[in-house]
Amino acid sequence: MYSIAVSVGAAVLLFILLVLVCHLVRQRNLQSNEDVKRSIQSKATASKPLHCLSLLFPRSLAPSLPGPPPLPFLGNMFELSQDHLPIYLTGLARQYGNIYRLRCGSTTMVILNSSEVIREALVKKWSDFAGRPHSYTADKVSGGGYSISLGDYSEEWRSHRRLAHSALQRCVAESLHCLIEKQALYLKQVLLDYKEKPVDLSEDFTVATSNIITMLAFGKSYEKSSVHLQEMHGCLNKIVSLWGSPWISALDSFPLLRKLPNAPFTRLMREVARRDELIGGHLDEFKQKKDSKEGQDFAAPLLQYLQSPEGRVPKMTLTDSHIHMTTVDLLIGGTETTAAWLSWTIAFLLHRPEVQTRVYEELNSVLKGQYPRYSDRRRLPYLCAVINEMLRLRPVAPLAVPHKAIRDSR
Repeated sequence: MYSIAVSVGAAVLLFILLVLVCHLVRQRNLQSNEDVKRSIQSKATASKPLHCLSLLFPRSLAPSLPGPPPLPFLGNMFELSQDHLPIYLTGLARQYGNIYRLRCGSTTMVILNSSEVIREALVKKWSDFAGRPHSYTADKVSGGGYSISLGDYSEEWRSHRRLAHSALQRCVAESLHCLIEKQALYLKQVLLDYKEKPVDLSEDFTVATSNIITMLAFGKSYEKSSVHLQEMHGCLNKIVSLWGSPWISALDSFPLLRKLPNAPFTRLMREVARRDELIGGHLDEFKQKKDSKEGQDFAAPLLQYLQSPEGRVPKMTLTDSHIHMTTVDLLIGGTETTAAWLSWTIAFLLHRPEVQTRVYEELNSVLKGQYPRYSDRRRLPYLCAVINEMLRLRPVAPLAVPHKAIRDSR
């Protein structure tokens, strides 16, 4: 009984301290968004009393990497709670170098900030850093680690990724281009129907990219007004938004907080359950139609290719959980990211009409009035350069997905 009382008391104390810190961070962020330099300076001023307090706690080992001094218990939560985190972390790199460390509770993070260092770690030495750090919230969201994007490196994960990649490659070879061309032509007509009226195109881009994924996975496409489409994307967007809440991310670094009520985490779990219900319904429908007469016209190539080929015993069979989370990865990773990138591309092109003109001239001179295909990309260097520049200016995942070293690396 005594140990339980101490644990609850410690959790309450930590919760109160976290509330206080979050309040201080919010107040400071309102005054520190003018530029990165001023933000760093204001952070040092606002947290100076707490850093003085940290001097009372002995440090057994000096950090091997440079980085801002961590606070006791909390680490560098101030640094990780900035409104424009990628820009702020770039500012810290100017102060501490392109490789530095941050701490959040008991977790130590190494930040890489140059293309050369990132390429060395994630391309040249990818197998050294192929792991994923354990995350309590990621396990909850991914149904226990069945997601390719969130799962840790293992033989099961490798087999899952290989089978999913093979299924996508077959889709690309057999049906993806037709689906993209169909949605592109439909989107062109939608744009023409606006007849030069001011409009927000983000929802139209979301519908177009979503229909490509849903046709691959479920054999279905939706109209912009579809209640089911709006419900599914509303659910996925809420999951992404809630997952970024500091009240939820704190659960990974401060296990004691998991014992306390957490309204954002409760809402997150409610949306995850709703997501699983929506996608699970599509997967059940696929199973029912697969062996029926209706299944002959049921075009869901991705799900078909994810199934084991008849008469062949695979090294690994994807379970329903694997297929479920593969579909979730595609919907989250292939819909809003692409739609947001298209919106930014239009915004930049509107301000650079000379770029529009050069893209148009290249398409006319090379394709002679034909619609472009993916195989034409090598013949369209200027268009490829514009795409690459947009990905540089507005990367779809500016902080990427966290990696974990699975062995010592030099």
